[in-house]
Amino acid sequence: MGRFWSAIAARLPRKRAERSDPGEVEIEAIARGIWPLLLEALRHLALPAHEQIRWIGRMCVDELALDFDDRYQVSWAAQEMGWISAELSRHLDEIDRRLSQLSDEGEAPWSEEGLCLHPTWASVRELADRAIALMPPEPWLAEPPRAHP
Repeated sequence: MGRFWSAIAARLPRKRAERSDPGEVEIEAIARGIWPLLLEALRHLALPAHEQIRWIGRMCVDELALDFDDRYQVSWAAQEMGWISAELSRHLDEIDRRLSQLSDEGEAPWSEEGLCLHPTWASVRELADRAIALMPPEPWLAEPPRAHP
């Protein structure tokens, strides 16, 4: 395990039984690091268009998609920890698919006008809102699911 992830892992408070596998500790460290960032990216995607434009400021509209994509690509760690339900996974995958679809349409959806008027952006906002509702702020504090005998 790299020094960076070892340092992060050493600071992680434990609610569950201690993990002894260094790979598992590293995955949990990655998952804990990405979780609030993924939630933040989804919150930006869920904002009404006028608030998204305010958040973007001088950046390009595509920052909304890039911000999500950076976090989505690493969300495998949270999935491996069991923090991403099948339903949440479907929403995240669909958001990714729709953002890719917007990219295939050229420049029009990536303008402030496109952000306000394009129906795919409206559906992305709705999906992001649903995904947020499925994400507890700190899933590592939840008790692990009980095994059924």
